[in-house]
Amino acid sequence: MQKIYAFTMDQSLRYRNEVSAVIAGSFGIATSINLCLGPHNLAFGGITGLSILLEQFGFPLSLSYILISIILLLLGGIYQGRSFFVKSLSTVITIPSLIMCTNDLQALSPYLHPIVAAIVGAVLLGSGVGVILAVGGSSVGPDTIAAVCSKRIPEHITMYTIDGCIILAGFLVFGPHNAYSLITYAMVPYIVRMVKQSRWVKNLIYHPVSRERICFAISYGKNKWEFFV
Repeated sequence: MQKIYAFTMDQSLRYRNEVSAVIAGSFGIATSINLCLGPHNLAFGGITGLSILLEQFGFPLSLSYILISIILLLLGGIYQGRSFFVKSLSTVITIPSLIMCTNDLQALSPYLHPIVAAIVGAVLLGSGVGVILAVGGSSVGPDTIAAVCSKRIPEHITMYTIDGCIILAGFLVFGPHNAYSLITYAMVPYIVRMVKQSRWVKNLIYHPVSRERICFAISYGKNKWEFFV
C-alpha cells in the first residue's frame, strides 16, 4: 500500500540550534558562577546568590543550585503547567552539570579584582540567560515564585523582596564586601533584555534554517522508499 509522508527537513536543524543555544547560555551562566561570582562571594540575588550563601555553611554550590532548581521546577510545573516544566527542564539539567564541569575555573578567580568579577560575571550571566530566553527557553528563579504568588502579590514586589533578602543576607555573611554584588544586580536585567531582544542573536541561531524545505517520502511497502525535496 502506497503511503506519502511530508515533513520539514530543517526542523531538526532548528531544534539542534536551539539546544546548542541553551547549552551555550548555560555555559555562560556556569562560567560566571565559577570564575566570578562564587569565588568572590557576590551574593547578588536569585538561585546563584542563595547557593553562594549556602556554600558558606558547607553545602556545595552545584548541589545547592540543582536542589533549589528542582524545587522551583516542580513548584512552577504545578502552578504554571506543563509548558513551563518542559521549557525549564533542560536548564535545570544543563546549568548544574556545567557548574560541576567548569569548577576548575575558580583557580583563575584570584586574578580578577572584585569590581571586574562583578562586571564580567554580570555580562556572562546576563548573556547566558538572554540567549536561553531568546530561543523560548526558561530558567527557574525568584520569578517562578513571583508567578506563583502573582494572584495575591504583584510579581515585581515578590522578586525584589526575595533578591533583597538574599543581598541583605550577603551583607550579614560577607560584610561590606557584598556591596560589589550590587553592580551585578544592577547590570544583569539590562543585559538579559538586550541579548534576548537582539536581532543579531536571533539571526545567528535561526538564519541557517530561515528557508525551510519540504521533503516528501513515499512508501511502497516494506523497505521500499522514495524521497523528494
